[in-house]
This record gives sequence, structure tokens and C-alpha cells, in this order.
Amino acid sequence: SGLPTMDYLITDRYHHPHDDSDRYTESLVFMPDDYICFRPPKSDEDATPLNELPALRDGRLTFGCICGLFKISDPAVELWSRILERIPDSRLLLKTKALRDELTRRVTADRFARHGIDEDRLVLEANSPRDELLAAYHRIDIGLEPFPYSGGITTCEATWMGVPGIVLGNNQQRVRHAVSHLTNAGLGDWVVDSTDAYVELAVSWADRLDELAELRRTMRDRLMASRLCDAKTYVSHWHRQVRQMWRTWCNDAG
Repeated sequence: SGLPTMDYLITDRYHHPHDDSDRYTESLVFMPDDYICFRPPKSDEDATPLNELPALRDGRLTFGCICGLFKISDPAVELWSRILERIPDSRLLLKTKALRDELTRRVTADRFARHGIDEDRLVLEANSPRDELLAAYHRIDIGLEPFPYSGGITTCEATWMGVPGIVLGNNQQRVRHAVSHLTNAGLGDWVVDSTDAYVELAVSWADRLDELAELRRTMRDRLMASRLCDAKTYVSHWHRQVRQMWRTWCNDAG
């Protein structure tokens, strides 16, 4: 931040896999697992239910991204277009506030048209209340994480709804939010290290729909049992970190 009022930045070893503390005005505080803890709905009654894999119903894969449109860079559009080209009957659902605007929808469609993707391959929707937003994952088979800035809470929500996301895990901190969340949720095999691997992983699932459907059915339980949702352990680690920060402050003040 560069602000003298900010002493620490909370992170983890997935978020910052290399020692680049010299790039920060804050001291980096490493949590043992994820730097956040995801809190799903409080009860089964509040939870948007899972559904069966939509590809088995629709006969085609639907990729999706429910992130701010500003996160979807031109290189991401080009990469996603490569995936749609490799799977001719697939489509892409984008849902975000900016797509309320007709001109923005037109510009977004044109971005993909420049890479040979027709507008009828795209589902462009405005945002909606949270329950409806989560229900949109009922129409998505696989999530595509944008870059150079990935999803954060949206990555967790997609996983909660049984939708795994492919993330390009380069060394930029801003794209590694999703790396941390997916790895701590036990989905580290959805993190790739190159654009070619990103495309190939997406394409490979077109012939593994039964496996993808099973993953969808079990993902919520796996998430709830993972480190990403282990609030008790997270709070214990957090208490220790805060006490250490306080000790450091006292020593510096004295």
C-alpha cells in the first residue's frame, strides 16, 4: 500500500511462494494454510443446492466466469477463445455488473469476435442477488479464472457450487488468490503453469464428463472438510500471529 499506517500484509506460502518481501512496505505475515477462511452458508436450509453436471443435460460444455469484467484481460480473452475453438460446441457464460450496459455487452462480444468466436457462443449477463448469482453456477460446468488478476471469493463460491476453476498460477501475487484457495481446497491439480497447459486441461475434460460429474457431486463435501473451511484451526493460527504482532510492537515501542 505504501501507507505508513499499514504494518502487515496477511498472506500464505501459495500466495507468496517466493521471498519478495523487499517489494512491500508492509511486513509479510504467513498463515500456515490459506490467508483467508471461507464461510459457506450457515445451514443446509440457507444453501443453494448442487445440481447435476449441466453438460450431461445440455450435451455441451459451458465454461464460466463470474468476476468483474475489469479482471478479464485481452490475453485472457484470447486464451478462452482458443478453448472455445478447440471445443466447437462449447460456450462461455460471463456474469457481472458491467454487463448491465448494452454497449459494454457489445464491446465484450466484439473482443471475442476478433478471435473468431461468434456472439451466439457467449452468454452475457448482468449481476444479480447472491442467491441468484450462486444459482448461475447450475449452468456452468467449468470455471475459467481470469488473469493477471484472479477471482477471490468468487473462486470459493464456485467451488462451493461444485464448479472447479482453471487458474494460471504464475508468479504474480494478484493471480495467486485462486491458487491458494484451490490448493487449500484440495484442487491443486486445477492450477497450471502455462497458457498451453490451461487450454489442454480445459479441453481434456470434454471427454471426461462422467468424471467431472462425480467431482461436482463430491466437491462441496471436500471443500467443507478442507483447510479452506477449517475456521477453528484458522482462528488458532490467527491468534498466534496477532499476539506476535503485538509483542513486536511492544518491543519496538519500548
